[in-house]
Amino acid sequence: MSKRRDLQPLAAYRSLGLSLAIIAVFALYGIVPTLPALLIVIVRVQGRTFQPINGAFWALPIIAIGTMAVCVFAWVGAPRRARVMFIGIVLLGALVNGFATYRTDLLTFVSALDGGVILGNSFDPIFAGALRCLLPIRVALALFVVWYCNRAVVRAFYK
Repeated sequence: MSKRRDLQPLAAYRSLGLSLAIIAVFALYGIVPTLPALLIVIVRVQGRTFQPINGAFWALPIIAIGTMAVCVFAWVGAPRRARVMFIGIVLLGALVNGFATYRTDLLTFVSALDGGVILGNSFDPIFAGALRCLLPIRVALALFVVWYCNRAVVRAFYK
């Protein structure tokens, strides 16, 4: 008696659309929002003192780091709820990125000069324009992720 190999379920592989979505989310919701925080860290390492005006500045980089971690789980396909976590973090990232795009005061910081004078500066000329230009792409990416991750091909990959 021969074993029936044709009845074994085929392994579901990550589709091209899901791969592109994970890479785009990693870049647009993970790497790009950490750039202002990375700039502050680099300037602090050089010996200058830069402080964000309020603590809300750090919300965007913290969510971005969480997004990168969830993207790694979504790429691997484990744990089983990675698809739901991926959709949730994309929606949270879209909400926070949209809020930060229109609240450019979150990118404002204070710097102490050698004479002790405190000046208010902003990353607005550097990052706010880029955030505004990327907003339609981020919204379209969030809609694509929600739509595509609910398809049968993606659900089969995460089972």
